[in-house]
Amino acid sequence: RNRYFSCPRVLGHPGCRRSGSVAMELSAFNIQHGFCEAVVRGLRSGFLGPEDYRRLATSDTLDDMRSALEETDYGTFLQDEPSPLLVSTISKKCYEKLADE
Repeated sequence: RNRYFSCPRVLGHPGCRRSGSVAMELSAFNIQHGFCEAVVRGLRSGFLGPEDYRRLATSDTLDDMRSALEETDYGTFLQDEPSPLLVSTISKKCYEKLADE
């Protein structure tokens, strides 16, 4: 139970006797791990979707793969690399992008 109000710590609970309890609950929402959750949500938004994986799977060459990635959050990390693109270059750039984020 919330020590300031007489209702359990559930938003919209019928036992809430004060309208301020909902505001109090929202003001303390995720106060301990909010930053970590925000970082994870931000990184999650950059995940490749099923359509992105389909385009990558149908790529015949590494340059086709670069073209498929240009439409995603990974579009800029290979743009300055000269052709022909090497697997070691892609691996190196992926690790650099991960470390930067």
